[in-house]
Amino acid sequence: MSFYSHFRYAEIAMMKTLKTPILTLVLSAISAVIQTILVSYISYKINNSFDLAVCLLSFFISFIVSFFIIYFLYSNIIFEKIDKLYVLVKEQQPKEIPNTEFQLDEVDSLDRLEEEIKKLAHERQKELNKPAT
Repeated sequence: MSFYSHFRYAEIAMMKTLKTPILTLVLSAISAVIQTILVSYISYKINNSFDLAVCLLSFFISFIVSFFIIYFLYSNIIFEKIDKLYVLVKEQQPKEIPNTEFQLDEVDSLDRLEEEIKKLAHERQKELNKPAT
């Protein structure tokens, strides 16, 4: 899967659910606080005065930038793991006639993985239910 398809999927998922991982928010807030302290200290040393506007602006900008960087890195790590699981499931399946998919349609990797796991579980259940000969 290319970076564009990961980006596109993350964008679609964010638009549909509007849920973000708590870990991403916490890491972004920690990063923003650290950067705000650093920027405020440097600003204080340069101007010999504390400016609340600089602190707030610094926090806001660093939080937004950190959030997007962490969110997309986090989602890329997850999709890499999902793709590895998909390959493992594919290797476990018996060889069958390949079904062809239209090349321009992108299949959601989560849906694809879920379908493959259900199919593999169904096949294993059939094997267990067969009487021993």
